Amino acid sequence: MISQVRLAALIGLWAAITWGGRIGLLAGDETLVAKARIGVSLGVALVAVIGLATGSRWMRAGVGVYSVVTGLVWVTSGASVLGDAASSIQFKVVHLVLAGVSIALATMAWVSVVRRSGPGPVRRSGEHSRAGR
Repeated sequence: MISQVRLAALIGLWAAITWGGRIGLLAGDETLVAKARIGVSLGVALVAVIGLATGSRWMRAGVGVYSVVTGLVWVTSGASVLGDAASSIQFKVVHLVLAGVSIALATMAWVSVVRRSGPGPVRRSGEHSRAGR
């Protein structure tokens, strides 16, 4: 399993690759939906990176929001790209790969947080808890 700090670095790098080049579009003629998608995607990636890197108490909520938003953004974008008859097959393949890697990173982050904040420490068989059971 990859460490949370390394996962944070991967998410930050991937966000920079996938969305960093589009930051200039925020000031351009893009639609409000496109601007929101770029801004929100970068924002939630930043929250996940900070949460994973620092292990802060709000990490689970931050990574949860990142995972859900990432999934929604890429599922809707993927459907849009696939449904666009004017887009080339290469364009579609690139966007499906971007979606796949993004969703995989979001899933890895969520699994990492869930495992870390599981039900509690594992006791050896026969060992009693504080409650005496």
